[in-house]
This record gives sequence, structure tokens and C-alpha cells, in this order.
Amino acid sequence: MHAYDGGWELVTVIETICRDGSGLWPMIIFKGENIQEDWVENSHLSMPDEVLIGYLENGWTNRRKGLRYLEHFFGPESSTAKKAHRHHRLLLFDGHSSHVT
Repeated sequence: MHAYDGGWELVTVIETICRDGSGLWPMIIFKGENIQEDWVENSHLSMPDEVLIGYLENGWTNRRKGLRYLEHFFGPESSTAKKAHRHHRLLLFDGHSSHVT
């Protein structure tokens, strides 16, 4: 574990937990104007290829990032569609207004 030195920026993580207790890979949104390789690839952290990576100036999510996440994980050919054998799935949000726009 590393001590926080005060120079780090916080990130937004979009995550999903399934009813059966399994989870989906997250989307991590960094604060910045681009992605720096050392944010996701260094000797202390191995980032799986399945994790979606994004960036925005404020480090928060927006409609475009949220839609990308939903299309990737809940689209017709997604892992959740295959897991549900193409039947309907129910997606619940925590109710915060920025999460459902």
C-alpha cells in the first residue's frame, strides 16, 4: 500500500454488480485532456484489457461516457446479453440525477 502524497487526482469509476454476485469490468475516467500511459501501465498496477478507460477535463462522467459504457456492456452482443441468453435484463441505478441522464 502506498501513502497518499497529496499530488494525485481522483478518478470516476463506473461499475456494475450483477444479481448473481458477479461483476462487470469497470470504466475508469481520469481527469485530464488525454491519457498518460503511466496512469494505467506501471509495475504496481496491471490493468486488464477489458477495463474501459476514458478521460474528461473534470474527471467525472458525462452522457457520452455513460452511453459508451451501457452500449459496451448492455448492447445486443454484449457479455450481459450472452449471459442472459438474449432475454431481457434489468438495470437499476442508484437514483442520483447525473447517473440517469
